[in-house]
Amino acid sequence: MKKHPVFANFVYILIAGMGNVKKGSLTGISIYFTFMFLLGASILFLEEKLIAPIFHIPQTVCTFSLLIYVMFIFFWNGTSLLKPEDQQLLFNNQNKDSPGK
Repeated sequence: MKKHPVFANFVYILIAGMGNVKKGSLTGISIYFTFMFLLGASILFLEEKLIAPIFHIPQTVCTFSLLIYVMFIFFWNGTSLLKPEDQQLLFNNQNKDSPGK
């Protein structure tokens, strides 16, 4: 089995999305939701500080965009985009660490 750098594992976790939940990867779940929360917070900050002074976006558009983003976070499952050997590497690392199987 070849070793992948940490960045590649991070990218695989983000691509897998909710596939981390289906496979029971606790590390993948925490990394995915932390990254998505920070990304959403940065998008809201940029909208408030950079876009709002120049162009006023209607409240309905902001609300709709937020709902779309939340739906994307909770329904994205990109495991079909990963190669089979990458899926094995990503999800078997969690099984290696879990006791007693």
